[in-house]
Amino acid sequence: MADWSGEHIDRYTHDIRREPIAGDVFIRLLYGHLAVSAPGLVKCLSTSGMSRLLAFLAFKAPWVAGSAEAFAHANEIRFDDIVGDPKALRTREQVFLRKVDYERFRPMPADEVVVASVADSKLIVGDLADEPALFVKNRFLHLGDLLGLKKKWVDRFLGGHFAIFRLAPPDYHWFHTPVAGRVEDDFDLPGPLYSVNPWAVRSIAHVLSANKRRVTILNTDVEDGTGVGHVAVIPVGAQVIGGIVPAYSDHAYDDPRKPVVGDMLKRGQPMGYFEPGGSTVVALFQKDRVAFAPDLLQLQSREDVPSLYDAQLFGRRYTEVGVDARDVLAFRPDGVPTDRYGIGRGRVVEHVDGVWRVGGIGTE
Repeated sequence: MADWSGEHIDRYTHDIRREPIAGDVFIRLLYGHLAVSAPGLVKCLSTSGMSRLLAFLAFKAPWVAGSAEAFAHANEIRFDDIVGDPKALRTREQVFLRKVDYERFRPMPADEVVVASVADSKLIVGDLADEPALFVKNRFLHLGDLLGLKKKWVDRFLGGHFAIFRLAPPDYHWFHTPVAGRVEDDFDLPGPLYSVNPWAVRSIAHVLSANKRRVTILNTDVEDGTGVGHVAVIPVGAQVIGGIVPAYSDHAYDDPRKPVVGDMLKRGQPMGYFEPGGSTVVALFQKDRVAFAPDLLQLQSREDVPSLYDAQLFGRRYTEVGVDARDVLAFRPDGVPTDRYGIGRGRVVEHVDGVWRVGGIGTE
């Protein structure tokens, strides 16, 4: 991955963007040379206690706690979409845990059966194998491990589809429900807290199915559900992440609660958040129940951007695409538009001469 430089494609403009990579030199050392020569040290630095210490040093220590403005500037964080007064964000932690006015700045797709993006993130989507591994060669995601060896759910998602939302430290760190459905299972899984910085993902191929994580299974084939079968939403903890906090709200960020079995969750609502650090959410879908938006498939196949997920290590090449929470992620297979649809930010894409192109500002 010597040529990977933190670049991805902006879905809404098709421009190539580069993200700030926090602690890049340290992460390359830790998950490069030291992962081979001193694996015990890497393991030690991935414990919950060490992660809390690193989070304190990065976000809460007296010498950094008040540097909110500098932190925002260094990470290219904008405040024009947040809830409340930006001047009230006085610490790094407050900047990290900011809330956005998502009804205004992350509007929902108009079609109620559309599957929505989980988070502001860098995204790849694809198909699961008919075996319990996503990328078999390196066990990048192993369904058995990812789902806590719960055979019922492993069998349910075999041969299905995945979406991986990678949140960098500058991103808005709440994650949202991709579908409307009833909670059928909900459980936490223990694990280490390896970094999910791309260099770490490359070094420890199974990191996403090994790290501490939370699994929520939604049944969408219910009254008022999205109607795309069972969907798994799996936020994954990471180094410097203080925790995964379930905080579902039916409206805005009001009265947050931990979802429990039997709860009916609305699509696009806040589902929880990560405490400081970068992290990832994995979403799983059943076989043949969703079809990903064609423009996403087109963009992630571009080869003019250095890729974190190359064919040599991951079976095929994936280029990350920058998306917003609550934008169009997928459709029911029988409802994929053939010529035009809204994607988010008031943008539409149009199918012209065999290619999906950004059609400018339009009505979704």
